[in-house]
Amino acid sequence: MANVFVEITTYKVFMYGGPNGNGGADAAISLGIPEGWAFMRFFPEGYDIPANSKVTHASGKPIYYIHYRSDQLENCIDLLRNEKPMYFFFNDTSKAAYITTSNEPVGEDEGL
Repeated sequence: MANVFVEITTYKVFMYGGPNGNGGADAAISLGIPEGWAFMRFFPEGYDIPANSKVTHASGKPIYYIHYRSDQLENCIDLLRNEKPMYFFFNDTSKAAYITTSNEPVGEDEGL
């Protein structure tokens, strides 16, 4: 079982127009990770969310596709905008994936 757990260094948000978005997705976030690409794709309510996947780019680097409901987009952007460091996890066997913060002290009181 291979796991990837790497720091996210940048992100880019895509908001898709049209009746079917981009392959059914309303939006996507591209994550800057070392040695590959990760795309968080956000699908509307009522759309069957595809399984997470990993494919290999022609360069030999991995591309990860992670799928969420559209109502999670705002929270994901908030985490990426306001937390540091942020990490990306993917399990090759189960296809489980997530983004996460590092350990933070309780009561950190950010921005208040």
